[in-house]
Amino acid sequence: MQELIRITDKGNHKAVDIKGVIEDEEAFAEAAEYIYNMFEREVFDAIICVAEAGSYFADSVSQRMKKKLICLWENKEQKEQPVITYRTHHGEHILAAAPGSFDGVKKAVIITDVLSHGKDIEAAVKLAMTQNVEIVKIGVFVENSDFDARHKLLKGIPVECMFFTEDL
Repeated sequence: MQELIRITDKGNHKAVDIKGVIEDEEAFAEAAEYIYNMFEREVFDAIICVAEAGSYFADSVSQRMKKKLICLWENKEQKEQPVITYRTHHGEHILAAAPGSFDGVKKAVIITDVLSHGKDIEAAVKLAMTQNVEIVKIGVFVENSDFDARHKLLKGIPVECMFFTEDL
């Protein structure tokens, strides 16, 4: 599977392309199984993903675990809760969830395909917190260690990944 992940050097960081894994049925199934195993012993009500950060595995795992899937997306038009505004190197963003999507959710996990700078995931954590939802764990397919997001932005939340960029 590792040979299907493309890493390109962008000067000050590595870019991660997982398209090959997504398009290969066996590789995708293997990766989804690994990510499922990250959470099988966790107690939670929902899986959160961020469309901009990738949501390929979140849908697969939520279906298998029969857990609610809350997909967050960039929506500058939505003004009512739940929304959160944050900045990245691309400018200001408004991350939104469908109204009522957090109803009944007390604990959640986040699944992301690639963790790089971590701003989208940090915003997802903050948005969940505004809804009184505890994030118990973050699962990642490939973590780009160049940014060290798990230590800089996601302090106190366990992060587990399948691959680090330096291992690919």
